[in-house]
Amino acid sequence: MSIMSWNVNGLLSKREDPDFINFLKQHDIIGLQETWTQDKDDVSLEGYVVYTSNRSKKKSAIRNSGGLALFIREELNKGVKRLSSQSKNVIWCSLDKDFFRWEANLILGIVYVSPENSPIHNTEDIFQIVESELSQYISDMENCEYVIMGDFNARTGTLSDYVVEGKDDDKFVPLPHDYLVDIAPPPRFSQDKCINGFGYSLINLCKTANL
Repeated sequence: MSIMSWNVNGLLSKREDPDFINFLKQHDIIGLQETWTQDKDDVSLEGYVVYTSNRSKKKSAIRNSGGLALFIREELNKGVKRLSSQSKNVIWCSLDKDFFRWEANLILGIVYVSPENSPIHNTEDIFQIVESELSQYISDMENCEYVIMGDFNARTGTLSDYVVEGKDDDKFVPLPHDYLVDIAPPPRFSQDKCINGFGYSLINLCKTANL
């Protein structure tokens, strides 16, 4: 199975581009961010079932902002169930282990986080929502793995995305009894050495959720 994620910076303008469509169709599950679409827009893709989440357009705006689309290949859709979210910036779904013949169910999340200076952050804490909803779905569903993908507008530099013994004790201890102790991988390397606030938020989400 092939799963992909892409911030497309506007979906409607690309729907007539054969190269764009052909690239999408190389994948079984497609998560797109910043579709800039409204509920009335036709975002269908032949051979796929689509689930969308669109923001309301502001009266003063020239176009919509944000927007998510999740495409599932038609023959796989019977094994997929959309889950709810309180945010327009998140789409959750579950993939059934029996249908896909896996050892565990899979919770898949598609997320778009606007830049730090966006006024949308005055009304919701998207990282807190993702952490809370993921925790709830994990507790509700036995035997599951999880994947979160999307555009977080997070610059993480080379921060460790796992709990560092001794360094993180004041933040993540005591750990849950079932927390799997992280085996420290090699240090992370990135050409982008900058770290922003959302970078710290994303790293903390990875540590808290054991991603």
